[in-house]
Amino acid sequence: MTYIESPFDSGDANVSSETFCTYLAKQFIAKKGFEVARIPEIKRLYDVCAIVLTRSDGYTFSALVPTFLGS
Repeated sequence: MTYIESPFDSGDANVSSETFCTYLAKQFIAKKGFEVARIPEIKRLYDVCAIVLTRSDGYTFSALVPTFLGS
């Protein structure tokens, strides 16, 4: 996971240094039932994305890719 320091960094120890994408991924895992993807069919996404989440209820399959590292 890459992190670019914010120019708005206040130096406050109570301010989190995690990226918004990491925060978003944690929220979708905790509140929406997503999990870290561990399926071989989407292996190509791992090459360009830092985070890949999936969810399946037996009928539908969803993938969430909140971080794109670039091309």
